[in-house]
Amino acid sequence: MKLRRNKDPDPPGLEWDAHKPWKTQNELTDRQTIEYEGETYFCRTRDSSDGRWRVAYGSPVSGTGSRTFLFSDGELRWTARTDHPIGGLVSEQGSVVVLGGGVADDLDGSVRVFDASGTTELEASYEANVADGDLSADGALAVVQTHPPDNRTYLYDLTEGDLVADHASDWGQPSVARIGSDGDARYVYLSASHEKRPLYALDETGSVTWESERHRKRRPLIDRIRTRLRSA
Repeated sequence: MKLRRNKDPDPPGLEWDAHKPWKTQNELTDRQTIEYEGETYFCRTRDSSDGRWRVAYGSPVSGTGSRTFLFSDGELRWTARTDHPIGGLVSEQGSVVVLGGGVADDLDGSVRVFDASGTTELEASYEANVADGDLSADGALAVVQTHPPDNRTYLYDLTEGDLVADHASDWGQPSVARIGSDGDARYVYLSASHEKRPLYALDETGSVTWESERHRKRRPLIDRIRTRLRSA
């Protein structure tokens, strides 16, 4: 008699039953109109986890010249032109990550990172649309997930302004990327949808540190054999 295999344990630092399902980044935002230099901007807003900072991003009534705004204690700290923003995240230190959607019907997603004063700390573009992204509460780590044909996970160390990992997701094909922690260690959880458990998780170096049985079965046979040989 063949026994049924128990379900996968949760990835390190994640209690799925307590956190599911993840919401889209837009579901985690509110809407607000902002008056700036004679224009009315329709914006989505997102607060930092401690409630001290608020990022807003959107387009004016005229329909051209999208902007991102950063507020602290209700006061505007800075604003900058940002092309086609589809997501904005802000840390407890006031650093901001803006995800760019690119031009309609084109493959040109982007990410732009600002410090609390509005200085651009990092810019990157992709030959694919951005699927998802996240920012750690302390502003030290950011992740961007792209759609096919790129279908990669980009992990950035924002303290250094460097790309830490450019991870190929050829057979996993995640579309959701979330940052979590377990003590001092941070992880990136990658999932096929907001309703499903993670397929696998990366550590802060971009190495696969945990994978589900679903993900393991998707891997090509030659890769599974190599993994077993390395662990033998």
